[in-house]
Formats: sequence, C-alpha cells, structure tokens
Amino acid sequence: MKGIAVILLLLIPYSNNFITYTFHDLGIPTISIESMGSEIVTANFSSPYIGKALVNITLVWSGEGLSVWVSIEINDDNKFISLKEVPEIVSMETKLRKNNSFKLAINVIGIGRFTLFNNSTLTIIPIQEHSGVEVNSSSPLFYVTISSIVVPVVIRILQIVKSREGIIIVEDKE
Repeated sequence: MKGIAVILLLLIPYSNNFITYTFHDLGIPTISIESMGSEIVTANFSSPYIGKALVNITLVWSGEGLSVWVSIEINDDNKFISLKEVPEIVSMETKLRKNNSFKLAINVIGIGRFTLFNNSTLTIIPIQEHSGVEVNSSSPLFYVTISSIVVPVVIRILQIVKSREGIIIVEDKE
C-alpha cells in the first residue's frame, strides 16, 4: 500500500516555476570553521525572475555540540538564525533583480569544527503579485488538494479489499 501512495505522489506533476542553485553552482566551496571562528561568504547570481520571490535556503552542515549563528542576506533582505537541525531550511521573501547578491555570515561558538557543505541549496519560487489564491488545473495547489483527498480514499479501499481476501466463508451443508 505504501508503494501505491508513492506511485500516486510521483504521478503528480511538479511545478517548473522554481529554480534551484547549489552553493557549488554559486561558486561557494565547502566551508570549514574551527572553534570560536567566523566567516563571511558572498556570491552573485542572476535570476530569470524579477520581482517578489520566496527563497528557500537549505543548509547542509555538520558540527555536533556547537552553537552556530548564521546571517543570510539576499539583496537588501536579511534573516538571522541559529542552526538546530540538519538540514536547516530557511525561508525568506525578497525582491529579485536580474543580478542578485547572496551573503552568508557564519559565527561558531564552542569547541569543534563546523562544516557547511557546498551541496546546500538556494531555491527561488516566484510570488504572483495578485490578491487571493488562484487555483487552476495547472497549479501545484490543485494537485496537492486533489491528491490529499484521493490518496486516503484509495488506501482505505485497498485495506478493505485486502482484509476481505483473508475471510473464508464456510457454509454448513446438512
């Protein structure tokens, strides 16, 4: 049954309204910082989207037992976070231009080595500037809504069919 749910989720077409860059794509190498250290990394990137966008930054890191503070800046918008989970996903809204700046300021507190891997990503999702939520048949929201209704029903039907297969009806012939 899990396989059927996975297949149904794979059949949902993905939206191609986003673009993803790895830190490697941006020219940012894997960063290692020793105890009580800090580092500032900058990069520039071009965007095919101009205007408001949601940017999801996925930070893949290691450094057990350390307190790590990261300041993220895209163009003129900032976000300041403390790393807690691996990977850490940070979302921020920003206004993109044709050429954009990206800056990470990392501060490590504690004894040990912190590593930020260059397979960390920056995903840009354009925000449509209109009022209300528009749902049409090509919208990812449409597919998620339909699948959230259909998938549980299909799974329940399969559970009922499977439970009935194990029942043997015995009739008394006298």
